Formats: sequence, C-alpha cells, structure tokens
Amino acid sequence: MDVIRKCTVCGSTNFVSIGLSDSDGGAIMESINAFACTKCGHVEFFVKEEYLQAKVEEEEQRTLAALKKESDRKELMKLREEREKLLSIAEDEDQT
Repeated sequence: MDVIRKCTVCGSTNFVSIGLSDSDGGAIMESINAFACTKCGHVEFFVKEEYLQAKVEEEEQRTLAALKKESDRKELMKLREEREKLLSIAEDEDQT
C-alpha cells in the first residue's frame, strides 16, 4: 500500500526520494528517509520507528538515572541530618 504524502507547505503530492545518512566519525550510524516536494522543494524527514523508540528509551533511562540520583542525594541529606540529631542527643546524655 502506497502512502500518499502531501506537502505541508504547498499541498503538492509529488515527492522525490532523497537518501540521507547520519554518520559519526566516518561510520554510518543510521539511514534517514527524506522526501523533497517537486513543486516547492520542502523536505520532510522520516526515520525508522525502531530508531525513534531507541532514542525515547535512551532519554527515559537518562531521566530515570537523574531522578534516582536526586532521590539518593535527598536520602543522604536526610540520613546526615538524622545522624547529627542522634549525635547531639548522645552528647547531651553524656553531659548529664
């Protein structure tokens, strides 16, 4: 089944396929499908769903790691405050 594309700029349905590649240090990392409108030249990019899903999962992992780090930092501060409180109580008991 052919997908009918419609240019978001001029409304034309005539496109030319353009092959683009994303590279990192000379090695091709990912192929990107691009289509150029033959009427106005507007280019639209399409990437594979697996590529997008991998990027979303990568961002989720980064976010979860940041949240865990913040949670761990807050827990550490809470434990330090509790330790100081207990040391203060122990010091007061030693003086009496």
